[in-house]
Amino acid sequence: MTVPRTVREAILKTDCGCSSVELAKGIREINAIKAKRRQTITNLQHQRAEERLEKVRDYVKRITCKKKSDVEEIEMLWVKAAHLASTKALYLE
Repeated sequence: MTVPRTVREAILKTDCGCSSVELAKGIREINAIKAKRRQTITNLQHQRAEERLEKVRDYVKRITCKKKSDVEEIEMLWVKAAHLASTKALYLE
């Protein structure tokens, strides 16, 4: 047996102290979650193709993009940290 909407809303408003705005916000959140769930179910049939496409995209990106070495990246981070520290020191003086 289901409880009618008006009765549910009356119970939530009187017993729980929820406002109409809160109820509407909650309903919108629930509807958004339901839509995402439906979209996920729809996308499941294309899952294998999407995974293959991601692998190819990652492979191409790895080949074409030049990555900095760890040493260069660490040196750049230290330079940025030193610059930030000196900037903060000047600001505090």
